[in-house]
Amino acid sequence: MKYSTYIFDLDGTLSNPLAGMADSINHALTEHGHGKRSLDEIASYIGPPLEGTLADVIGSTDADRISAIVGSYRDHYRIAGYSNNHLYDGTIDMLNKLKQAGASVGVCTSKPKPTATMILKHFGILDYFEFVSGGDVGIKKGQQLQQLLADGLIDNQAIMIGDRNVDIIAAQQNKLTSLGVLWGFGSLTELQEVNADHIVSAPFEVLKLL
Repeated sequence: MKYSTYIFDLDGTLSNPLAGMADSINHALTEHGHGKRSLDEIASYIGPPLEGTLADVIGSTDADRISAIVGSYRDHYRIAGYSNNHLYDGTIDMLNKLKQAGASVGVCTSKPKPTATMILKHFGILDYFEFVSGGDVGIKKGQQLQQLLADGLIDNQAIMIGDRNVDIIAAQQNKLTSLGVLWGFGSLTELQEVNADHIVSAPFEVLKLL
């Protein structure tokens, strides 16, 4: 096995959450007196931690205000938004083949762990993963990977797989190999600019790393 653990981002890597996230973000924005945003605008924000996204959207750094909007978003997403989501074509086949090859597989997402777990259960794929690392307000993905290393759930032969530059940077901060995927919300340019170790355009190409 070339890598000890294959660590997947969730949004934009395993599943496409755009419709559900857009609905929940716009619900939270209007609940707090802000205007709705278009699908295209929201798509450009998917990947980094939610509090940073919403700070950019409303043009504010007021922590209490942002926290309140994040809370409204998460309440709505847990009830309705999470189910308006779909797996990318080839995801289940990729996970099946990784499992058949005896690969260790995990998830590292900026979403809170309970929400990420609920989504994976919704798709019936939770059992493929040996761990689910979720984020929270103020927690960056690099810190999540650092904790996984400290807890012994991964070692320095693991590979981080994601669609945005934050995934690649988090891997680099922890001296892990990185793989950027092109079917999510990040562009080839974005992934090249942060020097992803590998870049693939379809889930089956991940299997070439076995």
